[in-house]
Amino acid sequence: MRRVAVVVAHPDDESYPFAGTLARLADLGVEVHVVCATRGEGGWDLTGEGRTGAALAEARARELARSCEVLGAAPPRFLDMPDGGVEITPERLHAALAPLEPDALFTLGHDGAYGHVDHLAVTAMVGAVAGGRPVLHAVFPPGLFEPFRRKMKRFAPAALGLPDDAPLGSRLFDLEVDTRPVQQRKLDSVAAHRTQVHGGEPRRFLFDGLLDAVLDVERFRYATESRIAAWPLQPPAG
Repeated sequence: MRRVAVVVAHPDDESYPFAGTLARLADLGVEVHVVCATRGEGGWDLTGEGRTGAALAEARARELARSCEVLGAAPPRFLDMPDGGVEITPERLHAALAPLEPDALFTLGHDGAYGHVDHLAVTAMVGAVAGGRPVLHAVFPPGLFEPFRRKMKRFAPAALGLPDDAPLGSRLFDLEVDTRPVQQRKLDSVAAHRTQVHGGEPRRFLFDGLLDAVLDVERFRYATESRIAAWPLQPPAG
C-alpha cells in the first residue's frame, strides 16, 4: 500500500476518527492525503475571538494544515463546498482524488458519526468514486455520539440527516488499529483545531469522553468487497 486518502466534510473530522491510524501509516512510509469538502465556515469559534464566515474558514483551513503536519500527511486539499450544504457531486471528489491515486479511502460510516448531513453526503460521494478500491468506514462504540446527537437536535436540527432512532456506532468492525504508540500525536491533531476545542484542551473536543473512548484504538469496517491486500498495522495485543 503506497498511499491512502481520508475524505471528510470539515476540518477536524480527520482527527478524532482517523488521526492515530494516519500517523502510524505515515510512520511506515505510506503517503497520506486529506481531502476536505468544506472549510468549516458554518461552525463556531471557541477561542473567544468571534470569527465567523470567511475569517473562520481561513482559520480552520490553517488548523487542518497544522493537523496534517502533526500526522505526517500531505497538505490538505479542499473541495470548497458550503459548510452545511455539501452536495453529493462525485465528479468533484473524483477530480480531487485522481492525481493522488490512493490505494484505499477512509471516511465516516453511514451513521455520519452523529448523523450530520455533510458527513452523510461525503460518505455517499466516497462510495460513488471508489472504483474498486477498498473503502474503510470509521466505527465508533455504540451510542457514543447519542448525547451529542440530542444536543444537535436541540440547537441545530437542520444539520441532522438521520431519523432520531437511527442507531449510532456498532460493535462490528473488520480492522482494529492500536493507536497507543501515537496517542500524543492524536491529541495534538485534535488540539490543532483551536477554534473547535473548549479551553484548548483536546479531551474536551465536541463533548467530554469522546477522546477517551477513541484514543487507544481506532476501528474500521470495509464498505466494499475490495480489501487491502497487506494491511500493515497489527491490532492491539490481547
